[in-house]
Amino acid sequence: LDTPDFIRVSPNGNYIITVYGKMIKTWTIQGKLLKTFWPHREKVCAISFLGNNTFQTASTSRHIFIWNIKGRFLKGVKLNPGKINKKFITKYFHMMKFSDSGKYLVVCDTSTDNYGKGIILFNARNGKLLDFHPHEKLIFSFDFSKNDRYYAAGDLDGMIQIFDRHTSKKKVFKAHSGWVMSMSFHPNEKQLASGGGRGDHSLKVFDLNGRTLFTRHINATIDAIHHSPDTKTIITGSRDHQIRLWKTDGTLVKIFGGVIDNILKIKSSASGKYIVMKVQQGPNIKGIRKIKIWNRNGYLMSSIPFRKKEFIKNFFINEKDKTVTVEAYRINIPRSNIPQYFYTYIYTLNG
Repeated sequence: LDTPDFIRVSPNGNYIITVYGKMIKTWTIQGKLLKTFWPHREKVCAISFLGNNTFQTASTSRHIFIWNIKGRFLKGVKLNPGKINKKFITKYFHMMKFSDSGKYLVVCDTSTDNYGKGIILFNARNGKLLDFHPHEKLIFSFDFSKNDRYYAAGDLDGMIQIFDRHTSKKKVFKAHSGWVMSMSFHPNEKQLASGGGRGDHSLKVFDLNGRTLFTRHINATIDAIHHSPDTKTIITGSRDHQIRLWKTDGTLVKIFGGVIDNILKIKSSASGKYIVMKVQQGPNIKGIRKIKIWNRNGYLMSSIPFRKKEFIKNFFINEKDKTVTVEAYRINIPRSNIPQYFYTYIYTLNG
C-alpha cells in the first residue's frame, strides 16, 4: 500500500474520505467503513467534496471522476492539455489541488524535461485548460483564495506569483530572500500572508499587487500559516516550536507552544476558538508525534501522543461536535518506509 495522502470531511461533518495512493475509503463520522475502491489507474493526487454526499478525484491518469459517498461512479472528465504537450502530466507532479469550491484544479509540474513545466489551471467540470504559466523553480507552497478568484504559488527562490482568474493577469514579486515555505490568503481576498525559510525567517503580508503591508521577523522557518475563518487572526507555526497569533495589522497577540516540538501543520476551528497542531519531537522515524489542541488564549487543552513509528497524515476539526478526526498510519517492518496499518481516530477537543 502507498502512504496515505489525504483526509476529507463532508460539509455536514457526516462522512470522511481517506486516500492511500490509488485506494480510497469512505466512512461515516462514527468510523463505519462504507466502501473501499480504486478509482484510478494512477495515484490519486487531489480530492474534494462537491456536496455532502458526492466528491471528485483527480490523478496523473489525466482524469477527474465524480462519485457518491458509497463509491458509485457518477461522471468522468478527461483533462485536455490543449496547447501543452500531452507529456505535461507525469510522475513528477509536485502538487495537484482543487479549489475550495471544487470548480478548479491546479497542477504544478516540476519534471526534469521541458514539456509543460509550470503551473497549470483546469476547469474541473469539463477538463478544459484555462491557463498555463511556465515556471522553472520548485514550488514549495500554494493557495487558492476563498472564492476562487485568485491563486498563488511560492518557490525556492523566494518568488510569489499571484494569478487573477477574472482578468488573466498575474503579479510576480520577490517576497523572501529564502524559500517561500507557506502561504495563506485572507478570507476577504485582498491580502496574502507568507512564511519564509532558508535565511529569511519572517512573516510577511502583501496586498495583491505585491506591496508589502508588514514584515515580522521571528528567527525561525515558518512551516505553517493559517488565517482564522473569522478573519481576525493570522496563526503561524515555526521551527522555534512556538505558535504565534497575530492581528491582521501585524500586532503580535500571543506566543505559546512547547519547548521541544517541531510544528508541522496548524489549523483553527471555524470560530477561531480552537487551534490544532501536528507536532514532532525528535528525528523522523524515532521521533514522537503528537496532536496538540489549544484554545486561542494559549491554554493547552490536550496533548495526544501517538505510538512509535505511527505517523499522522492529516486532521480535521469539527467544532459543532467538539471533535478532532486524525488520519494516521504505522510502519512495523524494520528499515522499511512502507505503511502496514492505517487508522482513523476521533478525539474530543479535551483529548
